[in-house]
Amino acid sequence: MAIRSHTGSSLVHFNLTSLFFTPSFPFFLLQRSVIIPLEFHEESIDDMYSKCKDEMAKMLFDKYSKELTKEGYGTHWDNEKSKIKKDNILTQQELQAIRVYTEHENGVYNEFSVAVRTGKNMYGTSFKFHILYYLLASALQKLKIADKNKCHTAYRRNSVPFKQMAYKMRFGSFASSSLTHNQTTYGTETCFKIKTCYGAVIEEYSAHPEEKEVLIPPYEIFKIIKSKDVAELQDCKTVFVLTSDGTKTSCGKGYFLNLNSNRLKSVPEYVSRFPNLSVLLLSHNSISDLPTQLQSLRHVSLLSFPVICLTNHKDCSVYYFGFVFKLTELNLGNNVLREFPVVLKHLDSLRKLDLYRNKIDVVSPDAIGRQVWTVWGW
Repeated sequence: MAIRSHTGSSLVHFNLTSLFFTPSFPFFLLQRSVIIPLEFHEESIDDMYSKCKDEMAKMLFDKYSKELTKEGYGTHWDNEKSKIKKDNILTQQELQAIRVYTEHENGVYNEFSVAVRTGKNMYGTSFKFHILYYLLASALQKLKIADKNKCHTAYRRNSVPFKQMAYKMRFGSFASSSLTHNQTTYGTETCFKIKTCYGAVIEEYSAHPEEKEVLIPPYEIFKIIKSKDVAELQDCKTVFVLTSDGTKTSCGKGYFLNLNSNRLKSVPEYVSRFPNLSVLLLSHNSISDLPTQLQSLRHVSLLSFPVICLTNHKDCSVYYFGFVFKLTELNLGNNVLREFPVVLKHLDSLRKLDLYRNKIDVVSPDAIGRQVWTVWGW
């Protein structure tokens, strides 16, 4: 039976090459000086959905439902559906997510772990696990509430060396650990004794309950102590003791929202509930107006939107675009505009303007505004 490596399928930093380990990883590569750093993994996806969980759920399932089809990991998703039992805490989808994540043979765990650890800049675009990530995070948070936010002592074993880079760290992806210290099949090279206050026991939901798994979220911070005095891990070459020290998340603040090509006829209401949104992509939809609730988005700097209101609505003025949106980049491509929207010359913050595929013949330099550096396509 294949066993998930407790390296968490980590990307391993070796000079300029990235490697990841599984139990079948070629032995000759282990002879090289490969060391996994204990660090913050700043490029990881670490969303906690702390202020907009319901809104994010609706948005994610509206936009990324294809992830649950055969085009994504849907084959494994459907396979696990028949194996779950109704639960009083978790939804059916959350139960399926745990089964998909913990099933050794489906290969999802490896790809998912690497994608989460390195996918911060791909979230909303090429990242392919939006729904799986959300459901696992949601499940852990519900289980923490159910056990009254109890902290747990868990153990994690590895067959490769780790190097401490700082006094604090995050795993950077969902990290598997166990309530038992004797899961020796995972290795004795580096071991961890972990006090987690945001991880949850998923033993009864796992595809392998015998592992007594405690699942730790990517956003939990740990203080690191290197120790040789952990009695239950005496067989380990190196032991790190980790103590929970809160959380850190750079996602979930609504900085980037990509809703391109979704056949939307109106801007979804939940968009206005991301007050810190700085990038909003709504191109290639069928939206006919800018709703007034978007006036709460005072931090938008890049707006990609079919701004039909500029040509069809008299009440859409420079006030709407200049005061509400602190725009530095505006995409008005594919809008069948016949004249340059002269109101834009008053947008003092605007630096880039895309007018590609419109029907504008001539644009006077005075109409554009001296502050605009780059204009595309008229």
